[in-house]
Amino acid sequence: MSTALIIILSIVAIMLVVGGIATIIIFKKKQKEEEEQEEQEEQEQQEQLIADNQQVVLSNNGTVSCNTYCKGTAGSSWNSELPSDWNGAECVSTNTKYGCDEIPSGDSAWKVGVNKIECTCKKTGSGWA
Repeated sequence: MSTALIIILSIVAIMLVVGGIATIIIFKKKQKEEEEQEEQEEQEQQEQLIADNQQVVLSNNGTVSCNTYCKGTAGSSWNSELPSDWNGAECVSTNTKYGCDEIPSGDSAWKVGVNKIECTCKKTGSGWA
């Protein structure tokens, strides 16, 4: 093989490596931008919930409905997830097909401790259950 061909092949190989590295850098940058955008959107959603006197709770294991969970127990919110100064709350939505008033664990497909339910509660001020 001639020296010129070896040099050309070396240059092509270097260009391929540099191009691959550039592609990876661009991909990582785009991925980071997308993650930052998602974080910003989540922050904005949380701020809107707070402005609407709403909060998402995450500790309901599905043995009670979201409405029961939001209303609290023994004079305070379940697992102290909601601000005590709310003095009561009600469910406005969930992340499941069960809605605010159904008990997920009543469904044989529900696995307590495995499945997660998010309840969005809204302040009522009418007292904790």
